[in-house]
Amino acid sequence: MYQFLREQSKKNANIKPVDFSQLFQGKTAYEVLQGVVQGYVNMNHQEKLLTFYKVIYSERSIQPMAARIVAEETERMIIATKQLFYAMVIHKLLHFENADMSAVSFAMASRQGRMKKVLYARQRLMFV
Repeated sequence: MYQFLREQSKKNANIKPVDFSQLFQGKTAYEVLQGVVQGYVNMNHQEKLLTFYKVIYSERSIQPMAARIVAEETERMIIATKQLFYAMVIHKLLHFENADMSAVSFAMASRQGRMKKVLYARQRLMFV
Protein backbone atom coordinates (compact mmCIF):
# COMPACT_ATOMS: atom_id res chain seq x y z
CA MET A 1 0.00 0.00 0.00
CA TYR A 2 2.81 2.38 0.90
CA GLN A 3 4.53 1.91 -2.45
CA PHE A 4 1.26 2.55 -4.28
CA LEU A 5 0.53 5.74 -2.31
CA ARG A 6 4.11 6.95 -2.75
CA GLU A 7 4.04 6.40 -6.51
CA GLN A 8 0.64 8.11 -6.81
CA SER A 9 1.93 11.07 -4.82
CA LYS A 10 5.02 11.33 -7.03
CA LYS A 11 2.76 11.31 -10.08
CA ASN A 12 0.40 13.92 -8.61
CA ALA A 13 3.33 16.15 -7.59
CA ASN A 14 4.78 15.77 -11.12
CA ILE A 15 8.04 14.23 -9.88
CA LYS A 16 9.95 12.54 -12.68
CA PRO A 17 13.35 10.84 -12.95
CA VAL A 18 16.09 13.41 -12.46
CA ASP A 19 18.41 14.64 -15.19
CA PHE A 20 20.99 16.43 -13.07
CA SER A 21 22.44 18.44 -15.96
CA GLN A 22 19.01 19.86 -16.67
CA LEU A 23 18.20 20.31 -12.97
CA PHE A 24 21.38 22.31 -12.36
CA GLN A 25 21.24 24.43 -15.51
CA GLY A 26 21.37 28.13 -14.63
CA LYS A 27 20.77 27.56 -10.90
CA THR A 28 22.77 28.16 -7.77
CA ALA A 29 23.36 25.37 -5.28
CA TYR A 30 20.83 27.01 -2.97
CA GLU A 31 18.17 27.07 -5.69
CA VAL A 32 18.78 23.41 -6.51
CA LEU A 33 18.56 22.33 -2.87
CA GLN A 34 15.50 24.47 -2.26
CA GLY A 35 13.76 23.04 -5.32
CA VAL A 36 14.57 19.44 -4.42
CA VAL A 37 13.31 19.84 -0.86
CA GLN A 38 10.16 21.58 -2.09
CA GLY A 39 9.49 18.75 -4.54
CA TYR A 40 9.83 16.20 -1.75
CA VAL A 41 7.54 18.24 0.50
CA ASN A 42 4.96 18.53 -2.30
CA MET A 43 5.05 14.77 -2.83
CA ASN A 44 4.61 14.05 0.86
CA HIS A 45 1.78 16.53 1.34
CA GLN A 46 -0.58 14.73 -1.02
CA GLU A 47 -3.66 14.05 1.10
CA LYS A 48 -3.63 10.24 1.01
CA LEU A 49 0.09 9.92 1.66
CA LEU A 50 -0.07 12.51 4.44
CA THR A 51 -2.85 10.54 6.13
CA PHE A 52 -0.85 7.33 5.73
CA TYR A 53 2.22 8.99 7.28
CA LYS A 54 0.19 10.13 10.27
CA VAL A 55 -0.76 6.53 11.01
CA ILE A 56 2.72 5.15 10.32
CA TYR A 57 4.47 7.71 12.50
CA SER A 58 2.06 7.19 15.37
CA GLU A 59 2.50 3.38 15.15
CA ARG A 60 6.24 3.14 14.40
CA SER A 61 7.27 2.46 18.00
CA ILE A 62 4.84 -0.45 18.47
CA GLN A 63 4.35 -1.92 14.98
CA PRO A 64 7.37 -3.51 13.24
CA MET A 65 5.85 -2.94 9.78
CA ALA A 66 5.39 0.77 10.47
CA ALA A 67 8.97 1.03 11.76
CA ARG A 68 10.22 -0.72 8.61
CA ILE A 69 8.35 1.72 6.36
CA VAL A 70 9.85 4.69 8.22
CA ALA A 71 13.33 3.13 7.95
CA GLU A 72 12.89 2.43 4.22
CA GLU A 73 11.77 5.99 3.51
CA THR A 74 14.70 7.34 5.50
CA GLU A 75 17.09 5.15 3.51
CA ARG A 76 15.53 6.36 0.23
CA MET A 77 16.03 9.96 1.30
CA ILE A 78 19.66 9.37 2.21
CA ILE A 79 20.46 7.56 -1.05
CA ALA A 80 18.74 10.23 -3.16
CA THR A 81 20.55 12.99 -1.26
CA LYS A 82 23.92 11.28 -1.74
CA GLN A 83 23.27 10.99 -5.48
CA LEU A 84 22.30 14.67 -5.60
CA PHE A 85 25.38 15.77 -3.65
CA TYR A 86 27.75 13.65 -5.78
CA ALA A 87 26.23 15.20 -8.92
CA MET A 88 26.56 18.69 -7.44
CA VAL A 89 30.25 18.03 -6.77
CA ILE A 90 30.78 16.76 -10.34
CA HIS A 91 29.03 19.87 -11.72
CA LYS A 92 31.12 22.04 -9.37
CA LEU A 93 28.13 23.51 -7.55
CA LEU A 94 29.34 22.35 -4.12
CA HIS A 95 32.40 20.88 -2.46
CA PHE A 96 32.31 18.56 0.54
CA GLU A 97 35.01 17.17 2.79
CA ASN A 98 32.72 14.17 3.25
CA ALA A 99 29.78 14.08 0.83
CA ASP A 100 28.27 10.99 2.46
CA MET A 101 28.12 12.56 5.92
CA SER A 102 26.84 15.84 4.50
CA ALA A 103 24.10 13.98 2.62
CA VAL A 104 22.99 12.11 5.74
CA SER A 105 22.93 15.36 7.74
CA PHE A 106 20.98 17.21 5.05
CA ALA A 107 18.50 14.35 4.54
CA MET A 108 17.83 14.02 8.25
CA ALA A 109 17.45 17.78 8.72
CA SER A 110 15.03 17.89 5.77
CA ARG A 111 13.15 14.93 7.23
CA GLN A 112 12.88 16.67 10.60
CA GLY A 113 11.42 19.74 8.91
CA ARG A 114 8.93 17.56 7.06
CA MET A 115 7.91 15.84 10.28
CA LYS A 116 7.23 19.19 11.91
CA LYS A 117 4.94 20.05 8.99
CA VAL A 118 3.18 16.68 9.25
CA LEU A 119 2.64 17.13 12.97
CA TYR A 120 1.42 20.69 12.46
CA ALA A 121 -1.04 19.52 9.77
CA ARG A 122 -2.19 16.75 12.08
CA GLN A 123 -2.87 19.24 14.88
CA ARG A 124 -4.83 21.47 12.51
CA LEU A 125 -6.97 18.54 11.37
CA MET A 126 -7.68 17.54 14.97
CA PHE A 127 -9.11 20.96 15.79
CA VAL A 128 -11.14 21.54 12.64
